Amino acid sequence: MLRWYLKSCTKCGGDLYPDIDPIHHLTELACLQCGHILYSDIPNPTLDRVDVNLNLVIKSHNKSRDRWFIINEDIIKYLNLGYSTNKVAFTLNKDLRRVREVKAILEEEKK
Repeated sequence: MLRWYLKSCTKCGGDLYPDIDPIHHLTELACLQCGHILYSDIPNPTLDRVDVNLNLVIKSHNKSRDRWFIINEDIIKYLNLGYSTNKVAFTLNKDLRRVREVKAILEEEKK
């Protein structure tokens, strides 16, 4: 029997369920609410809560972060060239609020 982990998602606090890949013999925990995935190389489908490796959570976080950089690559490129947020939003036809959020996150990472 597969065990669900209620309110255990590290991203949104949602419910995790085990998703088994029979071809590669891998088990991952996926969030039912947001779709966030915690990868695991544990072949046993009945995971205990203590078996979830913290390194897997970090890898998942880094993967989400890398995905964020890929999605916002064009905004980041123009901001690094010194364009103003208004000019970036107009040039790329992006929402000004989104451009400001990206700029704020980049400035926070530089600290």
